[in-house]
Amino acid sequence: FTQASHPLRTLLRKGGRCLSLLLRVYTHTFVSLEILDQAHLVQGFLRLDIDRMFPSIIRDQVPSAWQSLSDRYDALNPLRRGETARFVSLAKGNARDMDCLGMKDQRYYDTFSISEIHDLMKVDLFLNSFFQLGHELWEQFSGVAIGGAMSAQNADAYLVSIESLVPWGQFLPAHVKLGRFRDNIFLHLPPSRNPTLDGQDQVCVGRALPT
Repeated sequence: FTQASHPLRTLLRKGGRCLSLLLRVYTHTFVSLEILDQAHLVQGFLRLDIDRMFPSIIRDQVPSAWQSLSDRYDALNPLRRGETARFVSLAKGNARDMDCLGMKDQRYYDTFSISEIHDLMKVDLFLNSFFQLGHELWEQFSGVAIGGAMSAQNADAYLVSIESLVPWGQFLPAHVKLGRFRDNIFLHLPPSRNPTLDGQDQVCVGRALPT
């Protein structure tokens, strides 16, 4: 019942790769806080933590979050004539840099439709909640399981679906930039304003984060 010996471990990990690719696509399409690469945050930032993010995710709303992101992406990027579904192709041999959207040659790629990926996500979300504590077997009923094959992606999708609907420009002054990686919020300020926030910045950030 651990991830290491899970009978569907290989398949669920491929599902996690699919979800990671979809997250990159969605975060490049919609305005959200999610940043999948922190390398450019080299100076002038404060880090905040989302308290108990994984166990606080509303599990029943995760599938609708993924579906909402998928529908919004499809509205902006309609399928080509003759296409009936959107696919994700994973390069064989764990060459993640070559993972992409679209149907590729199955000699070199494993392909999954969006509906298949969503089905795998639901298996991991609703049927993969057991964990071992000492010699006892427990089941988690709230949130997403920390360390699950798709847990980080599911938590991200839940937050991205909410963040991408927030008019951040109405809350934050131009010199304050927010970014999120998993459950860490990065507050980026010019060096002259770091490490303290003045009164106006505190009010703006305080209004934006709860939203």
